[in-house]
Amino acid sequence: EAKRFDAFMNCVLLFNFSLVIVETVYDLHNWPETPLLENLELIFSLVYVAEVASRLGVYSWPQYWALGSNRFDLVTTILLLVSSVLESVDSEEQQEEAASKAHHQGIGGTKDTSGGVVSRYMNILRLMRLFRMLKQIKRLKSVQFMFNTVIKLVLGSQHILMTLGCVVFFFTSLSVQLWGGILYESNPKLEETEWKESKWYALNFNDFLMAFGSWFVSLLSEYLPEFTEAISMASNISGSWLIFPLFYIFGVMIVFELVMAFTIEMFVQLSNKRVEEEKHGPRPFKPLVLLERCFFEKGIGFHYQLLGKDEFEEED
Repeated sequence: EAKRFDAFMNCVLLFNFSLVIVETVYDLHNWPETPLLENLELIFSLVYVAEVASRLGVYSWPQYWALGSNRFDLVTTILLLVSSVLESVDSEEQQEEAASKAHHQGIGGTKDTSGGVVSRYMNILRLMRLFRMLKQIKRLKSVQFMFNTVIKLVLGSQHILMTLGCVVFFFTSLSVQLWGGILYESNPKLEETEWKESKWYALNFNDFLMAFGSWFVSLLSEYLPEFTEAISMASNISGSWLIFPLFYIFGVMIVFELVMAFTIEMFVQLSNKRVEEEKHGPRPFKPLVLLERCFFEKGIGFHYQLLGKDEFEEED
């Protein structure tokens, strides 16, 4: 039943998203909204209130409030309901005021500007409410595997990533000291070089961030002879271009290749473990199972997620 209810609310959110697009088109063209659109805004707000009330009818308040997503839904629902009611009241007052002015002055009324502002902020609230659809993506096994794999890869390879960062930091600092301020578009020494013909003006060593970006590009693209040629032509330090082959040897061929090899090996292990869990089911950790059982007997929900290396797994 919970899955059917979530599916129904997802359909409501999609229909609400379509309404937001239609209202945005109306606002961009300064078209007056139809009474149907104004009533739909209030109807959606009431539907969201009914959803919160139905969940509170099933879960206790501590259980409901324990999840951050439920707190987010409750706050945005209240704000959306209040704004919808205020806009409806304000719209009626403005219509009466415009009719009164038109009757006494013989004009068609004044242009409503505050209503458009309120509508704009209401659309922002609806978009915030639509973020809850992202929760449904987390239920997909492939998405869960992707996020868990990325987290475990980062946590498991933090030492070798720190080594790579130290290497890039060293070459970045060195290049700024040696070549800072010599690679720029109007430098006559760079005429007819591949660096200038390729218009790589943003890739230079004039400050730390620019130099870091240049070395990062070199790390991904391996060896770039354009940098070597440009530095050999523009630098007054003879032989300083040899730093690029040294970076290719130590930074790319050794450290970066180790990072790639470690990442691929760990990904293969996680993929094999996923296949094994799909066949035989996940391997339970007995202390967590007992703790979850104790919480369940007391009527308390216990939620957890295991991150990083599986160093706590019991051995056979």
